[in-house]
Amino acid sequence: MSEGRNNPMAALHRSLSAGTKAGRTLRCAESNGMRRLLVLTLLILQGTAARATVPGDHWWGVLVGVSHYAQLGEDLQLLGPANDVPLFMSWLAQQRVPRDHLTVLADQVHGANGLPTRRSILAALAALPDQMKSGDIAFLYFAGHGSQQPEGGAEWRKADGQDEIFLPSDIGRWDTKAGRVENAISGHEVGRAIDALRARGVFVWLVFDSCHSATMARASAVPGFRLRTASPERLGIPASAKTRVQPALTFTRSPVHLAGKALPGDYVAFYAAQTVEATPEMNLPLGDLERKPHGLFSYALLRSLSASGAASYREVSHRILAYYATTYPGVTPEFEGALDGPVGAPQMPLLSAGAWPAQRSEAAFHVEAGRLNGVTPGSMLALSMPLAINRGDDPVGLLRVERATLTEAWASVVTMPDQLAQWKIPADRTDRVGAGIVSMLDAAYDLTIRLAGPAACFPKYQGPLGCATGASAAETAAVETAQRLTRGSGGLPAGSVLSQDADHADLLLLVRGHLLHFLRPNSMPTDLDEAAAVDLTAEDAQLKVHDSLARSVRAVGLLRLAADFPGRPDGFESALMAGQDGNGALTLLPNHGGAMKVGDSLVVRLQNRGEADLDVTALVLDDRFGITPVYPTDRESNLLRRGTAPVDFPIWMRRPGRQQILFITEESRTGRPHDLSYLAQPGVSRQGAATKGFSALLERIGFAKPGSRASVSPAERQTSSIRIVSYEVRDRQ
Repeated sequence: MSEGRNNPMAALHRSLSAGTKAGRTLRCAESNGMRRLLVLTLLILQGTAARATVPGDHWWGVLVGVSHYAQLGEDLQLLGPANDVPLFMSWLAQQRVPRDHLTVLADQVHGANGLPTRRSILAALAALPDQMKSGDIAFLYFAGHGSQQPEGGAEWRKADGQDEIFLPSDIGRWDTKAGRVENAISGHEVGRAIDALRARGVFVWLVFDSCHSATMARASAVPGFRLRTASPERLGIPASAKTRVQPALTFTRSPVHLAGKALPGDYVAFYAAQTVEATPEMNLPLGDLERKPHGLFSYALLRSLSASGAASYREVSHRILAYYATTYPGVTPEFEGALDGPVGAPQMPLLSAGAWPAQRSEAAFHVEAGRLNGVTPGSMLALSMPLAINRGDDPVGLLRVERATLTEAWASVVTMPDQLAQWKIPADRTDRVGAGIVSMLDAAYDLTIRLAGPAACFPKYQGPLGCATGASAAETAAVETAQRLTRGSGGLPAGSVLSQDADHADLLLLVRGHLLHFLRPNSMPTDLDEAAAVDLTAEDAQLKVHDSLARSVRAVGLLRLAADFPGRPDGFESALMAGQDGNGALTLLPNHGGAMKVGDSLVVRLQNRGEADLDVTALVLDDRFGITPVYPTDRESNLLRRGTAPVDFPIWMRRPGRQQILFITEESRTGRPHDLSYLAQPGVSRQGAATKGFSALLERIGFAKPGSRASVSPAERQTSSIRIVSYEVRDRQ
């Protein structure tokens, strides 16, 4: 790139260098011009030619978030959309999408363009085609309640005769004469709006964080948990109306999947749940002391986008599914359309996921990235001049993240010579820099598992876990016994702490009768008889309590880590094939598992199609925190070489309940076999365990080691993964 005076990158470099030569500190550059120049630098970092326009100029959007419904009951009011919409606004701003390219229709959101009424939503959708040109990207986001009503048109006929509807803030009741819910926005109407955009050559990205059924409400007792669905009955739709339309011979899942229509613009659609599932909002991030209500799908999407940057839509969907598997198993979001294209194509991919603008703010640096990007307290960042990485120059400083929200962070300068030498930074020159680019050197992970209880109830919870009445003398005595056994000889497992706030706990220790139950707040069984429990009156209760604590803490730690290491959707492949007892027939199961019966066999097939040899460990985790190694076994090698034939091994379904297979993969290193079967053995110890990297994370979870923090380099995050497949085992009746 030319260093001439008309070059904006050279101008930025000259302005920063001038401050350096004069011995002055450049303070925060708040102007839009400086911000845009920093963005252009990021484009160079990811190999995209710098343009005269800002990358987000090709993006337009309509963001809809409905939290308050005047015509619906208190139990149907939502909290999440008011938090979700600002996060998406922030993410789009980071991609440099001009604010006047967005129409934000949301209640309780500062800076919104209006309320999310039917009229305003349809008007915003209708206005987009005239504002956009071929090759632009339309981002359409809807957060709020969904439901269903009988179909009323001939287009997009569905097999069940039902049409998905989105509920704007002025939703009414069922209108018998009109045959529809008053003010509802139907899938047909959204489909026509998308057709109009695609006809202009616009690429459409549709995101619906709403649902249509409440059949999967497994955790309704959790504080802040609500389903984003309003049943047809709550909208006044009579049962007779729901069945009066006969199924059509042909149908499609959604109004944007239009068979036989050759439209120049393509599309991608992300749905929070299947039409027979429900999606929730809950307090997120789980275990975070500053968490807020968010739609689970919206949060998972933003988290995935921030981690994967300009990856494909398919990789983003893969990360979302991985987060669901660890957070709310049993619900499977749906994705369709041109999933293999890069996010932001065709005109402009997204900015790099591993480098962010930073500006001096008082004694620290403010970073335009946060927890959603993996920038967490304790993470180490390299600070460079805007052109330095592209030219191969050394970083000018080392930063340690001290505080982080979901979207931004503040980092202090590290000046110790030994630290600078460790990260290969010649000298600290941050006193001469006011703005630059930071990149991740080491991402810090907090592995602390917070336990609430033992207690007979939890005040903020609803239903059987709540505190409706005072504890009896017998219950009080049982709780005291549980507390003594929990905190007795041996203490809590390493890395776990007792928390006074059950809202932010990773595990609940609930006493009912003479049993101590171990529960995950976000994935509790509907019947306590299905939960892991210890009989407090048993002679070996002390041993069993400590064993159960070790297994449950270890299982929760593995699941949490899996959300951060989902791996890529290619390279390592796993397939599940189910067969009934004795008949030898095998049926390929979907990627998210499925349902089987006790006595069935499950054949797991592994294959390495990647470019490197892998160490692979497969563990089965059941709903009572049992961890069983299934691959490798019998001292066989867990080395899966690239390009070799598939490896098959069986698993037998021996008891009913929800189970998960965890496939833990690491890039193989010569002379360092890494058999992780120890993760199934509570109470063991090992000498010479790893002190850094992905292996250290696993070993801090698996062994009684002091400390609850470890870190992983960006390179190792790309080569290590924990992939999860869930399935349900049912009784044979």
